[in-house]
Amino acid sequence: PNAKMKDSGIDWIGEIPKGWEVRKLKFVSKLFGRIGFRGYAVVDLVEEGKGALTIGGKHISNDNKLDLTNPEYLSWKKYYESPEIMVNKGDVIITQRGTLGKSILIEEDIGPTTINPSMILIKKIMLVSKYLYYFLISDFSKKEVELITSKTAVPMISQEQANNLTIIFPKSKKEQIQIIQYLDKATLKIDKTI
Repeated sequence: PNAKMKDSGIDWIGEIPKGWEVRKLKFVSKLFGRIGFRGYAVVDLVEEGKGALTIGGKHISNDNKLDLTNPEYLSWKKYYESPEIMVNKGDVIITQRGTLGKSILIEEDIGPTTINPSMILIKKIMLVSKYLYYFLISDFSKKEVELITSKTAVPMISQEQANNLTIIFPKSKKEQIQIIQYLDKATLKIDKTI
C-alpha cells in the first residue's frame, strides 16, 4: 500500500509522506562561512606541515567526494583565528560560488582543516549527516540552487540563501539511515558499472 501522504504546505513541493518534515536548512543545522576579515589572500597559503588543510571547490570531485590530490594549506595563524570554521568529521561542505551545488560529507577525521572563502561549512546537523549530504546533492536541491542563482550575473549563493534552502526529511533517524543504506548500495552499483 502507498505510504500515507500529507500536504507539505509549499506549492512547488506538493505532497510528502506523513512522517516527514519540510524545514529550512538553518533550522536543522548551523552554517558558517569565511567572511569579512576572516577571508585570506594567497600570501596566507603555506607549504605542507606549516598550516592546516584548506578546502575549496577544486577539492570536491564531480561525484561529490573529497579530492585531496592537489591540497592547499593555510597558515596556522589564519586557521586558529576562526575556530567556528574548523572542519570536523560529520560536517558537510557546500560550494558557495563557482561550481554551485557541489557538496561533500567529511566522513573521517582528516586532521586540522578549514574552508576557503568560496565554501559554506554546515555543522551541528540535527539529521543524520549523510542524509543531509545526499539531500543536498539531489536533483531537487540542485534545482532550488539553480532557481536562486538564475537571478544573478555571477553564479553565487549567499550564506543567507543557503540558510533558507528547503530540506525534506523523515522525522525518524532510523528511516533516514534506511534511505542512506539504499543510496549507498545504488551508488556502489553505479560506480561498479562505470
